[in-house]
Amino acid sequence: MSREISQDAAVLTTYLKDFDLSESISNPQYLNYLKSMHKKSYGYLLFLAELEQQYKEISLVTELSITYYKETASDLMQSIFCWSVGSYKTANLTLRSAIETFLKAILGNDNAGIYDEKSVYKIFEIASQHSFFLNGIGKNYYTTIHALYKELCMFAHSARNVELGSIASLNLLPRYDHKMSSNFNSFYLKLLDSILGIILLNYNSLINNMHPLNKGIFLSTMTLKTKKEIFEAIENGILIV
Repeated sequence: MSREISQDAAVLTTYLKDFDLSESISNPQYLNYLKSMHKKSYGYLLFLAELEQQYKEISLVTELSITYYKETASDLMQSIFCWSVGSYKTANLTLRSAIETFLKAILGNDNAGIYDEKSVYKIFEIASQHSFFLNGIGKNYYTTIHALYKELCMFAHSARNVELGSIASLNLLPRYDHKMSSNFNSFYLKLLDSILGIILLNYNSLINNMHPLNKGIFLSTMTLKTKKEIFEAIENGILIV
């Protein structure tokens, strides 16, 4: 191994050895972003725990569908981790994956063939006709998720007007960037609010069967606007849940 390569490897080793997030965590804005994303994620994880528990008592969804809901949770948490260390491109790509797995979890409960579908275009096409997305509120969530997916795809295709934060040298290793951090936070919160809305809209009986404490926590992770429009639709008989 040449001296230059050895020296560069030593620099990389030192970087990894000294890697520390304490500076980022001391940044109030970083901490606010982290807490806001964690709150939304906790709501989803609580839903998943209740879904698994209630599944034992009554088959709400298939086991494979639950597996994909779990995979969605994994993608969501990994995207936060990538964001936390400043690896923004990876964070956005993982968030994009979360959308794909979430849609497959929904669609696969009725159509197991969707798990083998490779065309994301086809998955969205099928989703647009699914009962979860047919009423007015559901259509709005579908539109939001579809739009977010398209924006996240820009990172995968290296669009020129998107800052990729990719790693080309040691100087470009993950680090905090206010603009990219803020953009990801915005994407994440919009996506999770839509996901939680879809859950409340279509798993209302499951939410109502939660322990009162869990139900209260779950609802606290959603925006007032989202809860209001769904509850009003239910009360007015627009939705049958």
